[in-house]
Amino acid sequence: MPAGPPRVRRDVARNRELLLGAADTLLAERGLRFTLHDLAAASGLGVATVYRHVTDRDELLAALVRRRFETMRDLLTGAEQHADPVEALRQGVLAVCRFHASDRAAREALLSDAARDRELAEQTLRPVAQRLVQRALESGRVRPDVRESDLPMLFLAAGALASATVPVREDLWQRYVDALLDGLLLHDADRRGGQVPAPSPVELRAVLDGIRRAR
Repeated sequence: MPAGPPRVRRDVARNRELLLGAADTLLAERGLRFTLHDLAAASGLGVATVYRHVTDRDELLAALVRRRFETMRDLLTGAEQHADPVEALRQGVLAVCRFHASDRAAREALLSDAARDRELAEQTLRPVAQRLVQRALESGRVRPDVRESDLPMLFLAAGALASATVPVREDLWQRYVDALLDGLLLHDADRRGGQVPAPSPVELRAVLDGIRRAR
């Protein structure tokens, strides 16, 4: 009967999974700016253990950022299966915007000036964004000036809104993304605005106070 893997190998594999999980959580909560000491604290492992597993922080970040671009691509591709081209565009945009609302690193990845990240965005997101927009244009139900480059702008708007509004009300950002999407459509029958209520005076004050504190 073959012997099982040595305990040291099991420990190495376990520690690596702990580190990857902790790094993924840190990215979602804090974005791309965290140290290996932060990673050690989040994973519950010693700093020396972290340094043994993570010899290059940039490589770790690159792998986790790639995951986020791939998640965005998969969300758009899933929406692409919708039979109605305008609804496919809407669902794709909203799905990625929800991801940006919950994951700070996804927002920061689109803003990255690293050539590697720009190439990832071009390779993973642009083809499916082009297909979604082209189908919608061919339906004659969206403004003829809509382009695939409008989608990242919507994603960034959602991320900026979410960072200010999610602590007050989780879905408030969607009210304004719905309004932007409705502005791209030609027919009232396709518009979906008004489903998320406006902020109350108390909520608005809480949002503004949060923005002031973050300055």
